[in-house]
Amino acid sequence: MTSLALCVGMLFMSSSFSSSTDVTCAPPAVAGSFSISLSEQETRFVELTNAERLRLRLPLLQIDPVLVEAARRHSREMAEKDYFSHESPTPELKTPMRRYLAALGARPPYAMVAENLFYCSRVDVNRGVKALLESTYHRENMLNPAYEYVGVGIHEGKDGSFWVTQMFLRRTPPQEEGPAVMASSR
Repeated sequence: MTSLALCVGMLFMSSSFSSSTDVTCAPPAVAGSFSISLSEQETRFVELTNAERLRLRLPLLQIDPVLVEAARRHSREMAEKDYFSHESPTPELKTPMRRYLAALGARPPYAMVAENLFYCSRVDVNRGVKALLESTYHRENMLNPAYEYVGVGIHEGKDGSFWVTQMFLRRTPPQEEGPAVMASSR
């Protein structure tokens, strides 16, 4: 008998603020002054994402430990509270940006955050990355050259379910553009 897995991809949410496919690639770099241990599945998710970026000659994403922590918490919360959404029922963790800021414990000078979600009734990293890359909005997050960092948090449910939160971060503000030029309607 063939088993059928239920898999769902979720559209991205992206926000920013300013206040003052089976390819092997090199292990992902860890950003920041401290490191974090990734599970085998989390590492593979990052490797496959970076393999696609490498294929397209895009800069590789570095692992950000704060994003990993925020992503793990969201995946675990979705499994435990039985929901699948970018919008958390926990008010202080309602959006991807709020989850990132809570994990960071501070408000940085600049941050742009995006999030992809994936759920499957069984653990399948290759299927997860493939499904996200086949979705226009998820692919845009994964291959956006503006993002510098990634964090993947995977929670495996007691029933074998596979909850994935993939977060992206840009810490560098966009280059200041020259004075705005207004078009004339004459």
